Amino acid sequence: MVAAGWGHSLALTDNGAIYGWGWTNDGQLGSISNEKDKPVPLPKEISMEQPEFSGNIVGIYAGSDYSMSLTRDGRLISWGSGEFGQLGHGDCQHSNTPTAINGFEAIRFVSCGFSHTMIIDSKGDLYTFGWNGSGQLGLGDKSNRSVPTLVDPMLFCGEKLKMVAAGRAHSVALTESGRLFTWGSGSKGKLGNGDTSNELLVPTQLYDIDENQIETPKVVNIATGFDHTLIQTKSII
Repeated sequence: MVAAGWGHSLALTDNGAIYGWGWTNDGQLGSISNEKDKPVPLPKEISMEQPEFSGNIVGIYAGSDYSMSLTRDGRLISWGSGEFGQLGHGDCQHSNTPTAINGFEAIRFVSCGFSHTMIIDSKGDLYTFGWNGSGQLGLGDKSNRSVPTLVDPMLFCGEKLKMVAAGRAHSVALTESGRLFTWGSGSKGKLGNGDTSNELLVPTQLYDIDENQIETPKVVNIATGFDHTLIQTKSII
């Protein structure tokens, strides 16, 4: 498994070790290097600091200048830039020490945007934190959050979420039944609702599912870039 941020890269080996290279100015490579202006040109192992996490990592994720990893039992670990609260530790401090986010031990899906993070727990509920300048946290306002905050499940028609994708300033979610939701910045048309300038502060369904109409595609996968969105649909032929 690999993950790439704005200027750093991560790789996860089969035995659960994490390697990183690239920029390290905000601690996104952990304790590999303390020289802020000196990039790491070759992959080096990132120490998980806490022994119980070593070799127990099953997922890695990279935001613009921060990093995360997920343990086998669903604990989320973060390090790097915390400027907007995107590390989830209740402050806005940078850290080069991988630290588990308190209170969450059953995370099953993670997506890191430019400076905001979205996680789905074992119940299918969505929590968001970090930068919220365009409402990309889906909480109905533009205030940043420094701890994981529950997005109202009823905004997703009460359905469990299958996956989420975080862009620079927008977010996308897919429910287990295939309902697609977008929110945050709509500049450049990335919310897919026909507008190129609006902002949506809460998750908004992109289109209604009608199982009786063959023209309605079933979305099975989603992805976001800096300012664009991709969806994969199931063939209706």
